[in-house]
Amino acid sequence: MVNYEQKMRNAIKNVRKNLLNDIFQWLLSKGVDVSYAESLTQDLPIVFAIGGDNKWCFVIDEQIRRFETVLAVSVIVEKTAVIDGYFLLSVQDFSRTDFIVFSQNDPLYSSSKVEINSPEEIIKLLIK
Repeated sequence: MVNYEQKMRNAIKNVRKNLLNDIFQWLLSKGVDVSYAESLTQDLPIVFAIGGDNKWCFVIDEQIRRFETVLAVSVIVEKTAVIDGYFLLSVQDFSRTDFIVFSQNDPLYSSSKVEINSPEEIIKLLIK
């Protein structure tokens, strides 16, 4: 049996793969060259974390710090991995140790939560 920590890793891995593939396919449908679409998709400032108890903790790395904003994707672990929500965060919101923790009661929750229904909306948020 797979332990909960492994389920969390697998959930994030699956959601990441599916989300990036959706973005990649959308770029191709718009006529973007395959190699450029691959490069762009892999370079997007998107981070993932398991959501739970109405609290979130996201971590960025130094490569993401070169962007102004990051799309933080909350994943819940059920029978299948499901996207629980999207947050558009400034990299300035992250601590010097590259993480951020907030809850549904924090002002950052309501100011950063965004509704996303398509890969096009992700691209529009992140590429300006």
